[in-house]
Amino acid sequence: MERRNFIRLIAASSLATTTNGNTADRPLTVSQQEGPYYPVHPIALQNNLLINEDHGGDELQLSGAVVNRQGAPIANARVEIWQCDAAGVYLHPAEPRTETFDRNFRGSGATITSAMGHYQFRTILPVPYSGRPPHIHTKIFFASREMLTSQIYLSDHDGHRRLKMDPVARENSVYTATFDFVV
Repeated sequence: MERRNFIRLIAASSLATTTNGNTADRPLTVSQQEGPYYPVHPIALQNNLLINEDHGGDELQLSGAVVNRQGAPIANARVEIWQCDAAGVYLHPAEPRTETFDRNFRGSGATITSAMGHYQFRTILPVPYSGRPPHIHTKIFFASREMLTSQIYLSDHDGHRRLKMDPVARENSVYTATFDFVV
């Protein structure tokens, strides 16, 4: 079994934890501010944020699931992410350095969860900037209703304890991380 599939299997099995035959309620994913650089144009349904291999930064395969408090998958949810490039610059008109943004990186993307609530993105490992720990901004929508706005952080950096991408492993020069959203 490939390591990536093994990590997904472990993540999926953690969603099935029960107590005395009843699914235990999970804490909701913590909401956080949207931040000043939410894209001004609608985020395209594109889960590959890497335009070509000339992008800056280290590649990250981010995956996970969107589930409810009882652990049931939420199919057809829209997961959006946006983040700065490898130099800490956002693609946004309010960003003072936006003209230097890495044009080989999209900066944002969206995907729809599978029947099992799974999502996956190909992006870059987030970097720190202006005193902020490395993070990826997120929004979850279901049936056109915004369910969550938050940020997820690398496990080995300071950030909100309950919003960590875990584990971050490196395989063939590509990092992998998982994060499950509970909405």
